[in-house]
Amino acid sequence: MHCHTLDAPLLLFCRSLASLLTLIVLAKGAHSDSFIRMQRTRPMDLAAEMVSSSGGSCPRAP
Repeated sequence: MHCHTLDAPLLLFCRSLASLLTLIVLAKGAHSDSFIRMQRTRPMDLAAEMVSSSGGSCPRAP
């Protein structure tokens, strides 16, 4: 069995690949309702759904 050592070029490649995968997952999560539904532990009611779709922040009263 042949194992590669973790030299500088391989480490840079692995970090770049991890960064790319992170960006893909985050970008997909921001635009996919099914991804968000998969992360839920229970169904949301309408008010919670509206807050969630607005970015998770509630407008403050003046």
